[in-house]
Amino acid sequence: MGKEIQKSVIPANLLTDLKLIIRQARQGAYAAVNACMISAYWKIGQRIVEEEQHGNARAEYGKGLIEKLADSLTAEFGSNFNARNLAYYKKILPLFPGNIDFERTRSKSYVDSFQVTFAGAGCRGSLMVS
Repeated sequence: MGKEIQKSVIPANLLTDLKLIIRQARQGAYAAVNACMISAYWKIGQRIVEEEQHGNARAEYGKGLIEKLADSLTAEFGSNFNARNLAYYKKILPLFPGNIDFERTRSKSYVDSFQVTFAGAGCRGSLMVS
């Protein structure tokens, strides 16, 4: 008698668990990218305001800095950096004065979560991104 080849049956709970792990990992990757981009947008807004104000309380308008930056950044990085969005990035600063910190925390799931903490100038708060 020859050796019988047994067809392998995938246990339903194994397949379900693996799908969950993959979905959670993807969601964690999306959350990590989003957290990093929020931080980048805040820093971009901060840097533009610093350049516009040159240490003054208010900026000098009419110099076209945003449009020039948008042309250059959009050419290299895409439409997320157009003039309208750069203006929005500047508007983030008063909402979250101080700094934006992303603290990586381990959750009970298979994915990391990020604790986003906004602090400074009388504004404190946090948001869990997972």
